[in-house]
This record gives sequence, structure tokens and C-alpha cells, in this order.
Amino acid sequence: LAQEHLKRATTVSGPGFLAMEVGPVWLFLSYLAVAGFTHLMSANLFRSSHDKKQAQLPPKAVFTQSTLETAPCGLMDFFNKHKEGPGIDKWVHYFPIYEEHFGRFCQGTGNLSMAEIGVQSGGSLLMWRHAFGKKLQLMLGLDIDNNTKAWEELGSNIKIEIGNQGNAEFLRSVKTKYPGGFDILLDDGSHLPEHQFTTFVHMWSAIRPGGVLMIEDVHGINPVFKWLMEGHMNENAKMPGLYYPRGRLGPPNDINRAGGDFLNNFGGKLGVASRIQNEVESVKIYPFIVAITKRRTPLHRLTAAKRGSQWIPYNHAVVGEEYETPADH
Repeated sequence: LAQEHLKRATTVSGPGFLAMEVGPVWLFLSYLAVAGFTHLMSANLFRSSHDKKQAQLPPKAVFTQSTLETAPCGLMDFFNKHKEGPGIDKWVHYFPIYEEHFGRFCQGTGNLSMAEIGVQSGGSLLMWRHAFGKKLQLMLGLDIDNNTKAWEELGSNIKIEIGNQGNAEFLRSVKTKYPGGFDILLDDGSHLPEHQFTTFVHMWSAIRPGGVLMIEDVHGINPVFKWLMEGHMNENAKMPGLYYPRGRLGPPNDINRAGGDFLNNFGGKLGVASRIQNEVESVKIYPFIVAITKRRTPLHRLTAAKRGSQWIPYNHAVVGEEYETPADH
């Protein structure tokens, strides 16, 4: 019965030669239309799903062409183009960090002195010379491999000293031989925490005002950052700590007024900077890198100031009277 109704419904009336059964034709055309629509929708859905998945995937390491604004030293560009000659081995995410800390030297006009611990295949020496140009008066490489002495042939401003960065006597001899100090000291040496700590303790005094000491390849749960913050001692070096001297911590529910020679000194005569506050401008941590910057000029005093005319009084039960500061210092 259903077939008969379908036959009647799909018969076209007209001249004899035009009258025909269109049921099968109609069904075939309907099939094509539905199939085409389904294919189109599936393709769009697949494309949308594919694009979404692509957007969710982590981006691959892209060696992009940098600009003068974002990369005044042009270090990534040099690295990308360096195909022959002495080798350069760097984590790619280091390049923006280099630009952040070294960019001011590339744009500046004064003479520059740099030391790199661990020069190995020599290519980085070429990269620094390219970045800093004629401003680079001294490019000192420190390495334990006598073969690296050959890299002095790369330029008249390149000097190589052979020794162990974990040896205090060697580090002291370097400071004696190069008394002018360094604007940049890049520790890419043994990557051993004790060596990194020893190098900081002995070489920080050799960093010029406005300079930076950068420790590379601080991998995993390397303790060197904890040692820098809380203090440490080995047979070659000792330091009480930049932030938490000898690991001391203040009370968790009170404003601590501990004083002393550390970066967060808040005791004694309020406002008078400690020695470390006068020297250390910042300590920044990145994946695999710790960078400690020295102030261009001493801080001397830490001052607070108030501006404005409308004030809500402090709740002394919460912050305590001692936390309030005068309107101006």
C-alpha cells in the first residue's frame, strides 16, 4: 500500500511521452542532496575540530626574525644565521632573557667588559662580539679545557683563562688580573650547584654598577637559588643569604621588623639601606636561569611617600601602629 501511494505521488502528468514514474529519480536526487549536505557539514565540522585542536597544541619552537625594539642585540638573528664555524649550543628560550638584560648594553655607548664561564666550542664568543660591536673592550672566556685557548684567535679583544670555576684561588686570580671588573658575567660552566654558588660569592664583587651576573642551566631542583636566598657554605665559599639570612623566617601572622645585611632589611633605623640593599637591584628567576643585577647607584635610603588628601585610617589591630610611615620622608 505504501509503495502504491509513493508511485501515485511521484507520477508526473502530461503528454504521454513525458509521463513517467519519478519515484526512483526523486529518491536518487534526494540521496545526492542529503549525502552532499552531510559531506559538507562533516568537512566543516572536521575543519572546525581540527582548527580547535591545532589551537590547543603547544606552539613549536619558531625561530622568528626579531626587531630592533624587541631584540636590540639581534642575538636570535645571529644564532639563526650561524651555519658554519665555531658552534653555539643554547636553549632557545634564553634569547629573550639575554635581550632583557643585555639590551641596554647593546644600545648604550660606553665601553663594555664581559666574562663567560664555559666557552667550549667558541661560537658564543662570536655572538657576543657581533651583538656588542666595538663597545666590547674585553671578552673574557673561562674554561677548564686547554683547547679553548685557541679561541683567542677570533679577535684581539678575546682573552681565555684556563681554570676551574669551583676553585676559589682561580676566581681570585681572575679578579686580580682583570681589576676593572665586568658588566656581564655569564655562568655557563659546569652547571654544578656548588660551582655556581662559589662563582657568585667570589665574582659578585667584580660586577660593575649596573651590571648583571647570570647563572645558566639551573636545572631541576638545583639548590643554588635556595642557597643564594638563605645562605650556604662549602670549602670554597660561604654567604649568609641575600633574602633570608641563615634561613631565618619571620612570624606568619605579624609584620616582621628584622634588620640586618639582607635584601629585605626592615629593622634597625627604618629607611637606612643595608649593604646588600645598596648593591642588589633585583634577583630574577626564569626557567633554568637566575639573574642578579647590581644597582647603578647605591640606594642609601628606602623612603615612602604619601600623596592625596582623603584617607581611610589604618586598622591598627591589623597592621599595627609601627607599620605606619610619616607623610613624607
